[in-house]
Amino acid sequence: MHFIGLLLCLVMMVSIRSLGTWIGTHEEQPTLVLALGFVLLTAFVAGRISHELRLPRATGYLLLGVLIGPGVFDLVTRDMSRGLLFINGITVSLIALSAGGELKLEWLGDRIKQILTVSILGAFIVFLLVFCAAYLMIDLLPFSTEEAPIREVMIAVFIGVFAVANSPMVVIAIITETEARGPLAQTVLGVTIIRDVMVIILFSIVMTLADVVLEGKAISAGDLAKTMGLEIGGSIGVGVLLGWGLALCARNFWRQTPLIVMGFCFFMAHLGTEFHLDTLLMGLAAGFFVENISRRGGPELIAGVERCSLPLYCLFFGLAGISLDLGALAKLWPVALALAVIRCAGLWAGTLLGVQLTGGDQRIGHLGWLGFIANAGVLLAMATIVARTFPHWGPATQTLVMATIGINLLLGPIGFRYALIRCGEAQET
Repeated sequence: MHFIGLLLCLVMMVSIRSLGTWIGTHEEQPTLVLALGFVLLTAFVAGRISHELRLPRATGYLLLGVLIGPGVFDLVTRDMSRGLLFINGITVSLIALSAGGELKLEWLGDRIKQILTVSILGAFIVFLLVFCAAYLMIDLLPFSTEEAPIREVMIAVFIGVFAVANSPMVVIAIITETEARGPLAQTVLGVTIIRDVMVIILFSIVMTLADVVLEGKAISAGDLAKTMGLEIGGSIGVGVLLGWGLALCARNFWRQTPLIVMGFCFFMAHLGTEFHLDTLLMGLAAGFFVENISRRGGPELIAGVERCSLPLYCLFFGLAGISLDLGALAKLWPVALALAVIRCAGLWAGTLLGVQLTGGDQRIGHLGWLGFIANAGVLLAMATIVARTFPHWGPATQTLVMATIGINLLLGPIGFRYALIRCGEAQET
């Protein structure tokens, strides 16, 4: 029945597009509003079908996005998807709020050593392996023939840093869907958040290094520290203030918590865009403050986030599927697949070694790496910055990153759900 409903939606969209072409209109058909509704409705149905097939709903959202996007049927064009990108900022705010609310001091204190060890050790191993692999395979990439040796090294460094990134969006979506609670879910969530902060810092350092080495710009360590301090410290400080306001509102207007949460997410996304603050860090700080410091309003916040999450997850992952460049994947799939496999080997080795060094549960060591496969979100923004800043080789690097993201996004939700089921923290429904 769900499959028939999905098919009817697709036929209706095809008819609307055909009608727009037949009447000879020069305007984009359908409008952004219609495209928004179409993505939301079809992604929701695709998620139900995916759930019935015992796959994560996020996988259904992603595959639906690929199907209706420019790579296949082109029902939602690339221009339309760009017009809907404001949804991503709101969704990141919502997921960051949820992640911060899930970071409870009661269990974080017991696992902080393991989380930090796995985060740092895993990031180092992944960076080292992917950097070496990217440098050795540089001749297979489309921009290698005219690049100077130092530039090839910097390209490999960027690819290595990109490999460290994880996707809190995927982790939170799977934990929310499966209602998972336990050591594996907590460890994966904590490590994912710390690594996202790490990759922001690493990217800032590497961008500065690339400006100095490749462009000859004079940038002092003090300027770098000041910029990073303002972005990271400012994001956390603003997030704490927003958390205080959110807790106050949730405590006094608890019946309107979902509406309040959505309003704060809109405001947070706007602040991030206008003042160059990191939306993820703001949301994490706000959620953590509400849950652990204000001591009031935490349960209401989490309940409000969960009631808002489903439509935004549909849109976020649906648009992520639309943005996947199948052309890039078709051209670079051998290199992208090799880098994805090497990255997974690094994730496995870093997670297993980190858990063994801290005396943790061996099931987390053997299965936890499956929660780190997906990497999108902040990585997409970083790849775009590199493409814009270094026009000679940045766009080609972005194309390779997009190809690897496609592989990791499709496999990541399935792998993490499998790990939660194997550890007994989620039920196979």
